[in-house]
Amino acid sequence: MKKLFPVLTVVFALLTGCAKTMQLDDPNLYDQYLTKSYNQPVGTCFNAVKGAFAEKKVALTKEDAENGRIVTERHDALVYATYTGYRTGNVTNYSGGMGKITHRYYIDVKGDEKSCTIKVTKYKAWNNENEATYVKVDDIYNYYWGPLFKSFENHFNPDEE
Repeated sequence: MKKLFPVLTVVFALLTGCAKTMQLDDPNLYDQYLTKSYNQPVGTCFNAVKGAFAEKKVALTKEDAENGRIVTERHDALVYATYTGYRTGNVTNYSGGMGKITHRYYIDVKGDEKSCTIKVTKYKAWNNENEATYVKVDDIYNYYWGPLFKSFENHFNPDEE
């Protein structure tokens, strides 16, 4: 009888699983989780988005201040490994693999001299080369989207400590 036991598992589960999931083409996803308004001038918000990605060393493939549009390159979100073993009699066999999660953001920054709204209008993610069609909302928000918006906020006044 084969007995399966995990030796080491570091698995990225943000793109699959049984928690609350939403389709990446669902407009409610972007309205509920990827839109925030601030009491900052639109130019400050635009520069904060640029600064946050520059700090993460993520290149922008589009940067249109006039229309408030920023698009990032496809960049690494996570590199993961899986490693499991099973025992047959006195023999233990191991198997494993590696993978990479990449993603890309399409962002609009709109507003005026008193306030702005930063909205991710499209989010694309890939597990290796397989494009995701849905996400585990709470996990990806906690690990990526929430910290991303916090990073934007931290760049509103980059010279202040």
